[in-house]
Amino acid sequence: MIFKNFESTDIVAGRINKVSSGFWVDGNYAVTQSSFTTSSTQVVLTGSNQYDVQNGLYYYNVYYQNQPHFSITYGDYYGSGSSITDSTALYIRPTQAIYNQYKNVLLTPDDTFFNFKSGNYTVATSIDSTTSVTSSGIVVLNFSADKYKDRVDEGQIEFSISGANGQFTFIDDSSVVKKQLDVYNIISGSVNDGVPSAYSNGGVITYNSIGLFYPKTGTVVLNAGAISSSVGVSLTGSFATVADQTNTYALNQRTMFQAITKCTTKTFKVRKSEYLPSAQYFVRVKNQDYNYTNNPTFIANGTTDSLNGVVLARGSIKINDFVNNPTTYITTVGLYDSDNELVAVAKLSQPTQKTFDSELLIRVRLDF
Repeated sequence: MIFKNFESTDIVAGRINKVSSGFWVDGNYAVTQSSFTTSSTQVVLTGSNQYDVQNGLYYYNVYYQNQPHFSITYGDYYGSGSSITDSTALYIRPTQAIYNQYKNVLLTPDDTFFNFKSGNYTVATSIDSTTSVTSSGIVVLNFSADKYKDRVDEGQIEFSISGANGQFTFIDDSSVVKKQLDVYNIISGSVNDGVPSAYSNGGVITYNSIGLFYPKTGTVVLNAGAISSSVGVSLTGSFATVADQTNTYALNQRTMFQAITKCTTKTFKVRKSEYLPSAQYFVRVKNQDYNYTNNPTFIANGTTDSLNGVVLARGSIKINDFVNNPTTYITTVGLYDSDNELVAVAKLSQPTQKTFDSELLIRVRLDF
């Protein structure tokens, strides 16, 4: 085997490449929403006694093919949706804890409530007639960090929610603003063949203060009040005042899970991105290199190959025209370490012809 060393100029290191793929564990970009499940052990509300509070009061993990992919939780600034009994006796307000958690992570210290966009945006004239609406009640879809890696791709997320007013499909508005932001608004629309399309009425896009999308943290924050009124999902909460607490927990996370899985004909689309350090190796095949091969179609084996009834010697070239004017086809590039141990193999998309009259430059990229 003949090895060729790379020159220093043949290697370009220190590059970062964005690699996008389907979010779901099987590599799919879109999966049927009715295929989602929860775990009977995770949604347990209380343990062996009243002080043993389980995480089912705070959030529901959502499973696809027996693996958790995202969680659903409900938060309220005032603690609405919590049990007033536990609030006064055990001082447990799960919904308030959830709201404060996401407020601290996603908002600035000066923000008290999440702000959602409401009003109309005219595409042709870029006239923005929207205003900001606050809400004390939120429903959060939080994608698992080990699944989405570095970020959830904007413009590549679509999900549907079913309520008393029908089924509604939502996307983010990155296709409308046409710029990269840290947070986008959730609007009505769809993603077809990877192309997002916002729903518009005569070129006017309506923002119904539905929600916000944070790509870097893999988080969708929905306005609980807007979901309740627009979609018709029965979420228990005042969304504006302290109070709406009963003797039992509202478990709005369970209600939202059911509203998602009821969309039996809809798919949940998510694409993720991962930023990988990489090195590029430029393999230069000069005209004098690799014009001969040990392939059995090229070299005789010394026993069965013959020409004019004479068995060809082992290692001889089968076709006389190839002795001085050979033609080979390169299909694979192998990269070796300093001990000549094979560490990587790159396959060309198709066999590439090589002769004494041609040279090739093959770029191999390794992601680490």
